[in-house]
Amino acid sequence: MYGPSLLDVVNALGGSGREIAKALTGSVNAGTDLSQLTGAGALRVENLDPVLFSVTVENKHFDLFNRLLPNKRESMSLLDQQIIKKGTGGFPGSAVSTETATGRPERQGDYERLLTQLGVFADYRNVGVVTGIQGLLQQQAGATNFSTVAEENVNAALTLLETVEWSCFYADRGVNDLEINGLLAQIKAAQATSTVQNLIDLRGGYFTDHEQIAKLAANIARRPQFGQADLLYTSTACKGDLDNCLISGYRVNLDSAVPNTVTGVPMKGIRYSAAGIGEGYMDLVPHAYIEEDKLPVCVQAPNSVGPQGPPAAVAASAANLTSSMFVASQSGNYYYAVEACQPGQVSALTFIPAAVAVSAGEAVTLAITPSAANTETDYRIYRGRLNGTNQPDDVRLIARVAKATNGTTTFVDYNQVIPGTSEAFMLTSAPQKRALTWIQMLPLTQYPLAQTDLSIRWAVLLLGALRIPDARKHGVITNILPENAAWRPFNV
Repeated sequence: MYGPSLLDVVNALGGSGREIAKALTGSVNAGTDLSQLTGAGALRVENLDPVLFSVTVENKHFDLFNRLLPNKRESMSLLDQQIIKKGTGGFPGSAVSTETATGRPERQGDYERLLTQLGVFADYRNVGVVTGIQGLLQQQAGATNFSTVAEENVNAALTLLETVEWSCFYADRGVNDLEINGLLAQIKAAQATSTVQNLIDLRGGYFTDHEQIAKLAANIARRPQFGQADLLYTSTACKGDLDNCLISGYRVNLDSAVPNTVTGVPMKGIRYSAAGIGEGYMDLVPHAYIEEDKLPVCVQAPNSVGPQGPPAAVAASAANLTSSMFVASQSGNYYYAVEACQPGQVSALTFIPAAVAVSAGEAVTLAITPSAANTETDYRIYRGRLNGTNQPDDVRLIARVAKATNGTTTFVDYNQVIPGTSEAFMLTSAPQKRALTWIQMLPLTQYPLAQTDLSIRWAVLLLGALRIPDARKHGVITNILPENAAWRPFNV
């Protein structure tokens, strides 16, 4: 048996005791069990530690944005136009002529106007006035060295930059028209009309072979794109595979005292040879936003689950389709799950009622019924392991699709994207190549918002987009399965 609580004792005093008890319990989200305080409420009590303990993202995690920002291009419009020269107008051998150069055709360079729609990146924050006052008083008293308002402002900037960094890789305006187009979307679009293979599919294989690197780097360097790969982003696990397996001729080890002939040690870069380059060099950078475990958002970030309800239903059916990439060894039962998305929020998962049986040569068609609110803009689609379970931590992302304008949204899984795999991005990033540009209309800016209650409210805003004048100067290796991956899509 426990004795009476502090509140019971204080309340029993009557008079002023009741006023103290009222003060302790009357504030919203205040409470008296200090260990249960969360969110901004956790900052309402005096912090005896002089430094706020932070376990979150840092600026160093925005590697791509940090590389692009020093060479940004200023824009004066949300619709930014630029003239791009994509060719000289001739071809090898086209300048051969007679002594008098008669009968020569007149030529012009190959120009086109590139239109880029900038993205609006915004994050809203608020801190209760009481919380702000308490933080200020504690700061003045020397109990803490941080301001609650300043700390939330840092959180807003980090959240916004996280979105920008992720967007530079994976955003797709075709899925959500509020997004910019990232690397993957632009490279895939260019691949559809190019004879040059700048997208290599490992189909769940390991990224350990120098031939994959050499082939993609050579494709980027060849005519007519004349790119020069100098940066390779991978997941942390894939970086470990390359450290352990890449042959000596391609290695540049992290420790200069360790010869490049030694495998199994961390690398800082990769050497290669390609047209017009000789011995090329690219930085090898593991990136936090490139990962295999693309778990549902509602599992990774449950505080992002908003009022939007989940899809009302998801149905799955398998049938023979000529574009199917399911093979005999992958035949079996699969679960699918879907999240409904709207800006800044996702729903809980809706699973198909029972696993769908898939055979070689078949594809799975999903029919997604909108949520009851019917306010979602797009969906995130997840697939489980071969003969796996219908648990949220046993599915991985395979697609993001726009919601159909009316009625049911349909998605066909041809097994083109294998769950539990990642990508590697090989980029021509040197500023003089002008193959990657961050265009920006407005830098990171804070705007105060109207105070409608006892809260301090503000927004943090950035206007910008990733511009890729010629996506053929970059490449992607897809469907990479790390050698020691714990979650394996086909259990092998």
